[in-house]
Amino acid sequence: MKKIFWLILIAAGLSACNLPVSQGAVETAIKQTDAAAEISDTENEASPGQDTEDSLSKATETNTPTLSAKDSFISQLEVDSFRLFSAGEDPTDVIWWDYGDSFSQSDARIIYCEYVLSHPAPDEDVEFTIRAVYFGPSGNVYGEVEIQPVVEAGWTDSDWIIGYGTADYDPDFWEVGDYQIQVFFEGEEVDTQSFSITKDTPTPEPTFTKTPEPGAIVDTDSLNIREGPGTMYGIVTGVDRGDLLEITGQAYNCEWLKVKTESGVSGWVSADLVKFEQSCSSIPSAAIPPTPIPLPTSTPVPVQLPTATAQAPSGKTITVKIVNNTGGTLSLNLSGPASYSFTFGTGSHNIKILPGTYTYTAWGCGSSMSGTKNLKKVDTWTFYCK
Repeated sequence: MKKIFWLILIAAGLSACNLPVSQGAVETAIKQTDAAAEISDTENEASPGQDTEDSLSKATETNTPTLSAKDSFISQLEVDSFRLFSAGEDPTDVIWWDYGDSFSQSDARIIYCEYVLSHPAPDEDVEFTIRAVYFGPSGNVYGEVEIQPVVEAGWTDSDWIIGYGTADYDPDFWEVGDYQIQVFFEGEEVDTQSFSITKDTPTPEPTFTKTPEPGAIVDTDSLNIREGPGTMYGIVTGVDRGDLLEITGQAYNCEWLKVKTESGVSGWVSADLVKFEQSCSSIPSAAIPPTPIPLPTSTPVPVQLPTATAQAPSGKTITVKIVNNTGGTLSLNLSGPASYSFTFGTGSHNIKILPGTYTYTAWGCGSSMSGTKNLKKVDTWTFYCK
């Protein structure tokens, strides 16, 4: 807590009067005391036996000035708290308050000092002056402002706000740098505060990825590039979301696009899975590769074809559920305890085979795969395209 004192000096030669006086009053009182001494000497010559000390005492009591009620009140002011804030023209509009000692250049408008004071309750209203001088980054006086608050009779505390700045949103009003504020009560400096104005950090403009012209951007997590315009064609390679593709042609009224990857691989993609800006009429039609020969799918029931060992060994069979999720025809050859060849359409199909371990070859998704499979009990075997 900071106590604010009005300048009070007591003359050493007048301590018996027990009255505080200003410096000017002290000098005046001393001069008047000397004059009183001369008068006393004269009176002693004219009237022997008169008490000189008594004359001096009377002169002192007559000429010693007293503090005014205002000076006495100000000498007892105490600053309970202080804060800086930036706000608009009306400092009571708290929605704009920005407390602290650092303000951005674009947000700073009026920089206010708020003082909460405590004091004895005056018997009558007391008006005094608060002046604030703002010094800029170069040390020059940036601006100053003065108010005359009135403490009403009976108040024991009061809250005063003084500020300097611009009520408008003018980002160039405050220079970037460090500032000082000197605050005066009735001409006496009582406080110095500091704050800074900082440069605004520009908000970066959002950047947008421009679709290459002519080109497309992959708009799915992963995308197959195929040998031709359809899922019956084999997969050439794969690309990921955000990859750029060069468009070199189209088929089926732009349902499929012929593209080239950044690594130079050519193939076809579904137009629904990429973003592109070109109109379909501006993309040339591309030659469509021969359609792969489809396997028979007319009979949904698996067909068992004879192999070199035409007659399968007799024995108890098991049922295996084949699930074809390839989106096209699936062909499956099994070689083991017996030999089997099956062709399946999409969906689920049940086959009966002898249990055991089989070597298999499956065709679908435009390619083939081989391996071994242990089929010794009722089982479900699912096929899908990667």
